[in-house]
Amino acid sequence: MLNTQSDSQSLDILYGPGIQFQLAPNQDPVVQMILEVSDEDIGWLVIERIGRTLKWKFVDINTGNELAFPSN
Repeated sequence: MLNTQSDSQSLDILYGPGIQFQLAPNQDPVVQMILEVSDEDIGWLVIERIGRTLKWKFVDINTGNELAFPSN
């Protein structure tokens, strides 16, 4: 499984290696969230793995551009 979990204070933020997801409160099912990279060295590798594994789409909220992963 993927290595993300909430801290003990809030269930609306999921932390993973080099990243954190901010979820909208009381949204079920989750249709969007904010992703923040907290460690550039590992965060992008984690994002790529999550995107490929879960078939998620990541969009830059500043530009509207979809993040594209290189082909294997």
